[in-house]
Parts: sequence; C-alpha cells; structure tokens
Amino acid sequence: MTSEAISIEPNMYQAIALKHGLRLWIKHGIKANTRWTVTNMLRTVGKFTGKSYKRSKQGQEEALADIIAVIEDRKQHETTMQSL
Repeated sequence: MTSEAISIEPNMYQAIALKHGLRLWIKHGIKANTRWTVTNMLRTVGKFTGKSYKRSKQGQEEALADIIAVIEDRKQHETTMQSL
C-alpha cells in the first residue's frame, strides 16, 4: 500500500480545523478542545475574515459560513495557481 504526503499550508489547516470545531459546537454543543472556547474560535475566524462575530447562535453560524467561504476561495486559488 502506498501513501502520498499531502502538502497543506498551516493557515489552511487552521481554517479547516476551525470549520470543523465550529460545526461541532453549533450542532452538538461539544468543544473540540478545552482551550477552544467559542470566543477564541470566533476571534480566530475574525483574523481570517477581518470581521468580528458575536457569541450568539446567529454570530456563530455567520462565522461558520464565512470560514467555509474562505476555505473554498483558497481552494479555488490553489487550483488556479497549480494550473498555471
């Protein structure tokens, strides 16, 4: 069995981890890590988007939608750069 190493930039890894952590919190009320408070996750999403988010359910869902958009945008950018 062969396996290939996947190269991923650290910021992209953090964005993907945030997406999953926020989704886990919103859907099930479970923190992915004891240090990953909702406030810390929302602040980190804000570093990616330049926006600030409230701790309300609506603010959390907005942050999740925005981080998903950031990830998709970066995936498209990587695909475009690889095809050049």
